[in-house]
Amino acid sequence: MNSENQALILDDEKLFTRWLGTVKSQADIALWEWNVHTGEVVVNSRWYTMLGYRPYEFIATYESFQTLLHPDDRQRVLSLLENHIIQRNGIIDVEYRILCKNKEYRWIRSRILAVESSLNREMSNVVGSNTDIQRSKLEEIRLREREKRFAQFLDEMPLGVAQIDNKGVLIYNNGSLERIFGLSRWNLEKRGLASFLLDIRQQRDSDHLLNKQTPLGRSSKKILGDGREMDVEIQWIYNDDEKGNPNYTFFITDVTEQKRREEELHYLCFHDNLTGLYNRAYFEQEMNRLNTFRQLPLSIVIGDVNGLKLVNDTFGHKEGDRLLVCIAQVLKSELRNEDIICRWGGDEFAVVLPKTDEATAEKICSRILRTCKEADEGPIPLNISLGVACKTNPEQKINEIFVQAEEKLYRRKFHASIEVRNTILKSLKDKLAEKYNETQAHIEHLRQLAIQLGKSLKLSDNELNELYLLASLHDIGKIAIPVHIASKEEKLRVEEWEIMKSHSEVGYRLVRTLPEYAHIADKILTHHEKWDGTGYPLGLKRNEIPVLARILAIADAFDVMVNGRPYKKPLSLEEALRELAKGAGSHFDPAMVEDFFKIIPRVQ
Repeated sequence: MNSENQALILDDEKLFTRWLGTVKSQADIALWEWNVHTGEVVVNSRWYTMLGYRPYEFIATYESFQTLLHPDDRQRVLSLLENHIIQRNGIIDVEYRILCKNKEYRWIRSRILAVESSLNREMSNVVGSNTDIQRSKLEEIRLREREKRFAQFLDEMPLGVAQIDNKGVLIYNNGSLERIFGLSRWNLEKRGLASFLLDIRQQRDSDHLLNKQTPLGRSSKKILGDGREMDVEIQWIYNDDEKGNPNYTFFITDVTEQKRREEELHYLCFHDNLTGLYNRAYFEQEMNRLNTFRQLPLSIVIGDVNGLKLVNDTFGHKEGDRLLVCIAQVLKSELRNEDIICRWGGDEFAVVLPKTDEATAEKICSRILRTCKEADEGPIPLNISLGVACKTNPEQKINEIFVQAEEKLYRRKFHASIEVRNTILKSLKDKLAEKYNETQAHIEHLRQLAIQLGKSLKLSDNELNELYLLASLHDIGKIAIPVHIASKEEKLRVEEWEIMKSHSEVGYRLVRTLPEYAHIADKILTHHEKWDGTGYPLGLKRNEIPVLARILAIADAFDVMVNGRPYKKPLSLEEALRELAKGAGSHFDPAMVEDFFKIIPRVQ
């Protein structure tokens, strides 16, 4: 037993009581004595003033003491006191809150001792001293709250924190570290995170850190977390513990998403978003990079897609985009890994072929053209014009080689333009016939009807030639109409009819892109106009409707009547003529209908 205990445990109970009476009025601390047998409690004046009472305002008893205890502390304090009386285990310290006169609780620290009777060794009194610890306790609570908030901040911050000693033991880690890696502390230790981090530190700048010359280290790594690969940025600082042993605090940031965005941004900066090929900026950069003696001969190929405007105007830009993607795929399939392919802009592509002479480049271009011809990827054949130029001398300027390739491209495109357009038009007509079962016999019959009516109206040879083309191409716009609408046997819904009516406008836009046929574009546009102005798409009437369009309207209607369509049964000749007669003056030019009746015997 220490001296403090000895001072309080007296051999004579009367002597102890006398001692307590002497000090209780003089001590600056609150003193009290509780007689366990009688329940009497004796206190000094400081006990009252500590709680804000005067001696006559409060009667100190064990029961009243219990009522003053804070509800959250009461059970703990009373249990401790009861155990102490039974066990008599020397002086005990206990902190608790007690109610003062002003109805506020104050923090008190009590030092308590159960005193044995010198006669029978039974416990008779419990004595104690109270100290006001309100200020220090509140400061302690505030400090604990700050520590709790700081710990919470560390756990919730996006930065992972790990503290590791120089033996590679993980001393501390916050919750963010576990969330970043998707692993518990146990798994972090099992996977050797501490050793991994120390190895990184050592690889980078351990000498500086050990010499305390560099306060901060940094490294970026690609590592595995919970089965996934991730990018992290690791920083660390060096410090000593209280014994002078080196510790390292690591700060780990998950930069996987940041890296992904950086790579995506880098990709977008140097790639064409539609085709996935390199863009013009990257091409120019690479063309200058490859412009060295070691890469000679250096060939450049410039390409221009044929028919893109036609596809955009006829089928929409989505189909035009698909055409560009198909061309890009052909280029990638026929060119080598070391070749730089780019979409130069719009419908143009460019290629740099290092260590490639012009003859080899021309062979590659031939392969590209052959692959395009064999492909069947859309409404028109894949077709691209290509120009090639080669740098063989270091003195030649690369920009001049590029211009030479462009000039060859434009010459080839000009010479092949008519053939290309005819090929495109033939392909469209073939696809239209296949799509809607339009037979050549039907086209021939329609031409014959229209030409005979045109001759009866004394049209010129040029007009008859136009009429011949119009009869051949008037429905070319149907190539863009879905089959389930154009071939539907039931009556079309309103929205379907609007789509169906658009074929004359589609045909108009398509033919306007072909110079050899552009002069009949307005007739294709108006061949569904009606004499009374109720037709489409412009609502023209009478002589506002081009003559050739009026002729075709009669010939086409008659052919539909006598040959039928999926949505209409064929009529007899007499029935068809009666229907034409009914439509004269409303649907058809009445004078032309009369002339048509005259030529019918000649074409049957």
